[in-house]
Amino acid sequence: MSKTQKSSAPPSQELVGLVLHLQNHWGGSILGISEASMMIQTIAESGAGMAGAQSIHANVYATQSLAEFGLRKQLEETVPKIVSGEYRVCFRVAEPNVGHDTLRLETVAKENSKSSFSVIGQKIWITYAQVASKMILLVITIPLDEAKEPSECLPLLCIDLNCNQPGLELRRLKKMGGQAVDTNEVFFNNYNIPSSSLIGARNKGFERILHRMNAECCLLAGEALGLG
Repeated sequence: MSKTQKSSAPPSQELVGLVLHLQNHWGGSILGISEASMMIQTIAESGAGMAGAQSIHANVYATQSLAEFGLRKQLEETVPKIVSGEYRVCFRVAEPNVGHDTLRLETVAKENSKSSFSVIGQKIWITYAQVASKMILLVITIPLDEAKEPSECLPLLCIDLNCNQPGLELRRLKKMGGQAVDTNEVFFNNYNIPSSSLIGARNKGFERILHRMNAECCLLAGEALGLG
């Protein structure tokens, strides 16, 4: 599936909530999870469609993981384009055979050299993948049963989603509900990415994900209040 054309949505900085947590120099408001939860509640009161997608894009995993743990070069190249609306970002851990069980992941980033990895595997239930420029991706580097500590072979990556590059395929999923936003599965077949895609230390991906779990719970509570 080729990516659909991006909509002419206004830049993110005009939608203050999209960059609520970011520092001022990135165009953010330096506010916290309480403010983000109130914003999500308000969005959900007018319709549930965008509330969950917004939290994934900006306030939980995608933008925040990169902004908090990314290298300076990654931040300078990527975050301003997220803030401006030029880039959209998606995030994924889940896989068809293991769900969100991070200690059973199968999608692997094999090191080709000191400068690149090849990603092999499949991710599922990815919101916005068909219009995203970047994906925040949790993978393994070696089989988990070969690691002394399974969590130590789980890097977090920020990769380009380029359907014109060999090794990447996106498929839109048919859903019974949640039609306001599209959900996708992504297939990697020796998809080449630079080693500079690593977000921080190679063995800290699991820790980075846990760092955002509490925020997700708060935002989901805000969404539920809005829907109620």
